[in-house]
Amino acid sequence: MTEVRIQHGDLALTGEARAAIDEAAAKLQAYDPEIQRFVITVDAPASHHKHGGPYSVHIDLSLPGKNITVSHQANPELMAAIHDAFDAARRQIEDYHRRKRDLARNA
Repeated sequence: MTEVRIQHGDLALTGEARAAIDEAAAKLQAYDPEIQRFVITVDAPASHHKHGGPYSVHIDLSLPGKNITVSHQANPELMAAIHDAFDAARRQIEDYHRRKRDLARNA
């Protein structure tokens, strides 16, 4: 299993958030064991705004011959931002494998 690196700057991740990230990352790795690099970056809302900005979750992962980046998955709720980012990553992995199958079928 590939090591999952979580970066979160000044944001202190709660146990619930870290567990959600670990669980979602494990599900993606079970779905595609070819993942070679897995970096998740979580940014907190800017504290100087009256209401703060949304949390953003950025995911970088590498498959053989393909880098996948999920960015701009922002939500005012941290858990929703995590869920949205991992859903987007799963869809990109599915698209990559679908295109790979189509190329093999048409070759």
